[in-house]
Amino acid sequence: MNAIQEDKLGMFIKCKLYLQNNAATLAINPAIAVLATSLDTTINAIVDADSTATRDLTGYTQNKAEVRTQLETVILTVAAACRGYYTTNANTAKKQLVSLVKTDLYNSRDADVLVISDRILDVATPLSAQLAPWGVNAATITSLNSLTNSFKDWVQKPRTEQINSQVAGEQVGTLFGNADVVLGNADDQMAIYQYTNEPLYSGWVLSRAIDNSGGGSDSAGFDVSNYTVPANGLINFVSGSLTSGKQLYLRVIGGNGIIVCSTDDAGTACTSGNGFTAQPQITYKKTLTEMGLDTTKTNLQFTNTGTVDVVVRAGFAI
Repeated sequence: MNAIQEDKLGMFIKCKLYLQNNAATLAINPAIAVLATSLDTTINAIVDADSTATRDLTGYTQNKAEVRTQLETVILTVAAACRGYYTTNANTAKKQLVSLVKTDLYNSRDADVLVISDRILDVATPLSAQLAPWGVNAATITSLNSLTNSFKDWVQKPRTEQINSQVAGEQVGTLFGNADVVLGNADDQMAIYQYTNEPLYSGWVLSRAIDNSGGGSDSAGFDVSNYTVPANGLINFVSGSLTSGKQLYLRVIGGNGIIVCSTDDAGTACTSGNGFTAQPQITYKKTLTEMGLDTTKTNLQFTNTGTVDVVVRAGFAI
């Protein structure tokens, strides 16, 4: 998400937390609880859609290339065996069909590789029991068929996933609009408290304010999700090997900051002076080393020493 979207999402989350923290007082009006649930659902949908829209698709392209390389090897192997067979058992036409130039295959478009593979399969399948002198058997032909089918799937996947990401990106804008409608209705339901419970209403107005980061809160290039850290509680953000070189996107939304620390004990809370303090509404993009954390530890933990829940937007660079 860009900075404007991240700032606005922060406002949505503040409103969610405010309705959650004041649920008992607001329970007199069931409509507010319904709106709170709808807002929470929409926030989750925004995060999911953004994750799909901004994910790294490099792996799909790499996997396709790996399968193509495997397929090319088997195509050339089977074709050469068939060429030998039709040299021994003279058939000029069939021999011509299986005579391949390696560099031509390597330089062929994906679609042409599939055409070539299907052609070799057509010729080789009836000969699967007769190609042993050239090191090819029925298992080799089965492998060629499997790799051909696999490559057909991978040829489509990068483009399909690009389309899925594009659609998800378009959904983000729609979902932001949906959240605006929900909060507009919540404004109408909360209006009465301007006259009957001014402190409660003032807190709602503050929640509706967008914290302008000045443009630094964009999460492009990071795999970011929402994590609720309970009041006077902690969550274990990462278990296992800690990455020292990748930047961590970190933004605390709520009434107070958190302490980020690395530890070998996932159940021990971070303490002041023993970690990195992340203040609310400020966006951090730092490596764990830049945060002064020990990356030889096995857990990365968020501790909330405040009296209300906070939501942390966090994720490492892609």
